[in-house]
Amino acid sequence: MDLLMPILNGLVSNINHQRYCIKNELDELKIIAILDMKMKMSKKVVEPLDLMPSLLNL
Repeated sequence: MDLLMPILNGLVSNINHQRYCIKNELDELKIIAILDMKMKMSKKVVEPLDLMPSLLNL
């Protein structure tokens, strides 16, 4: 059993790291979707200040 614990701990930390990476990728996709939607709706250059309320709602 003593030999298994480091292996299990390594697997758990690897899984947690992957979940963290996936969450970050999803957040980036949300931002891209918001930018895309805003540009389609406005048909103009999106000002960075216009994005702040949307980004805060992620």
